[in-house]
Amino acid sequence: MSPTDPNAPLTRLFVYGTLKPCEPRWPALRPYVQDDPRPATTIGRLWDTRRGWPAMTTGDGTTNGFVVELQPDLVDEALRVLDDIEGVGSGLFQRRRIAASGVECWAYLWPHAIGGMAEVDGTWSPGD
Repeated sequence: MSPTDPNAPLTRLFVYGTLKPCEPRWPALRPYVQDDPRPATTIGRLWDTRRGWPAMTTGDGTTNGFVVELQPDLVDEALRVLDDIEGVGSGLFQRRRIAASGVECWAYLWPHAIGGMAEVDGTWSPGD
């Protein structure tokens, strides 16, 4: 399979909020990480949900975060755990393929209206 094949397994994840290193949900992701996270950017708009976590949507803008390389033999388990944390099954977030700093990654995107949210200028940090 080619790297651009939508069915090719991905071992990278772009994180921009509570899954970033040193953030509250990093400990849930850390056991699946192969290498040190790399700072990265992607095209998208970042929002403060006012619930203690951010949301990213498609659109013009730049979102800063990290590309995390997952251990290849643990990718499926990692994505099951993270999908549960991010509420994929309940429709809270959607896991989608994106490009971040030139590499294809998974990312969790907000598929809902953004009413009541404030746009964040690129980088989310708690207290925004």
